[in-house]
Amino acid sequence: MPTIDVYPDVPRAYNRVEVNWADVPSVTHARVLRVDVESGTCTPLRPYICFDGDSLLLSCGHGIFWDTEVPLDRSVYYITEGVDAPCIPASASVFDTFTRTEAGIWGVSTSGHTWGQVIDAGNVPSVSGGTGNGLLDTANDSIYEYIESPGPSMRAEVQFRTPVIAVGDILNFELIPRFIDVNNYIGLQVLPLTNATCDIRFVRRLGGAGALIGPTINLGTYLANEFINVIVEAEGTDFRAKAWRSTVAMPPNWITEITNNEFPTAPFAAIRLNAAAGNLN
Repeated sequence: MPTIDVYPDVPRAYNRVEVNWADVPSVTHARVLRVDVESGTCTPLRPYICFDGDSLLLSCGHGIFWDTEVPLDRSVYYITEGVDAPCIPASASVFDTFTRTEAGIWGVSTSGHTWGQVIDAGNVPSVSGGTGNGLLDTANDSIYEYIESPGPSMRAEVQFRTPVIAVGDILNFELIPRFIDVNNYIGLQVLPLTNATCDIRFVRRLGGAGALIGPTINLGTYLANEFINVIVEAEGTDFRAKAWRSTVAMPPNWITEITNNEFPTAPFAAIRLNAAAGNLN
């Protein structure tokens, strides 16, 4: 995600606005807009060296803009847009902190959106202790929890954890940015393996037929009851992801990136909890 820092120069009555898009290396040019809090009017700042109108050629993701016309009698803030960058809001529009108790459902999220679900018989979703949970009754059963998508360009962040090391066969968590139904979606699988390491990979289901659509990346070891952080960004047909153990630093770059044109949009995002057919946990 891009960052913005503003440095007022009071004697000269202007603001220096610095943006950093280094976390989105595909963005090479960006612009900054001043937003009037009361009217919502957006005014682009003028860089000294331009590209594509108001946009500036970034240096290692960094750009400096000068707001020499900032109004002194209005409240304003700044936003940044990248040329061909995902349009991702600065704050989450759909989110859940799970600060409630539910049995048999995940219920209504913190942002006010209702979780839908598709579950195999005997499986039990619940919410407690600040987490959304899923108890799988039988191997190869699944729990799907889905929620309204914020749009075709979106960023999804989740923490997964399992109370055990996988035995017999893999466990499977999926963060799904494009979800139509259980037979049609694109998701990132997070796979705790029986050797106590963890893989991630992009998959898709189309008409019920599953397929790998990206490389399998091994993240190294995982521990029982330790969170694995996962971020997936979807921008039309482009998808990128990173995942890491909560006890280590976030990787600076995306770990896996793919392009797939089968689901450029979808009405929902989802989470799947699953254990493979041979799993003995």
